[in-house]
Amino acid sequence: MKALLAMCSTVLLALACPAAEKAPTALPRSRPEAQGISPAALLAFVDEADRKIDSLHSFLLVRHGHVVAECWWAPYDAQTHHELYSLSKSFTSTAVGLAIAEGKRSLDDPVLKFFPEDAPEQPSANLKAMRVHDLLRMSTGHQTEPPRRDEGKSSKLSLSGAHADAIIIPGPTVLMYPKEDER
Repeated sequence: MKALLAMCSTVLLALACPAAEKAPTALPRSRPEAQGISPAALLAFVDEADRKIDSLHSFLLVRHGHVVAECWWAPYDAQTHHELYSLSKSFTSTAVGLAIAEGKRSLDDPVLKFFPEDAPEQPSANLKAMRVHDLLRMSTGHQTEPPRRDEGKSSKLSLSGAHADAIIIPGPTVLMYPKEDER
């Protein structure tokens, strides 16, 4: 715990974390107080989180476009990649909500509208009917787990014949994540 607090204290109060400086697209770093945040309150939060939350990996706080706090719990570090799974839905739904508020998107937009170059030549009726609100409500799915191939072409795979059994499901759904050996 003392080592964690020492590490967090150093990161919180330093202008930049050495590991983060190496990142090619690093956000600017700032002292918490320069962005209107109490360093003592941040340390109290990290301490409380460490005591009450099992298996923390990391913590990062951005305020006014500046990283003001970041730390990692062993054995994790700034270079450790994490499987986010459902967490990405929170970011995606927030971005969609902002786009809707700005009049750039609608809940009723068809999904294929956003990926015309990735759509199959003959999309299924379900794929044609799929709307943004279906995705946000997690009311889409597949009868079987689709194969994972080219990680760099996720939208193409999702809309391709590999997902020909795409369906729109009313009500609750069952989530499936790939097994460790399928990644």
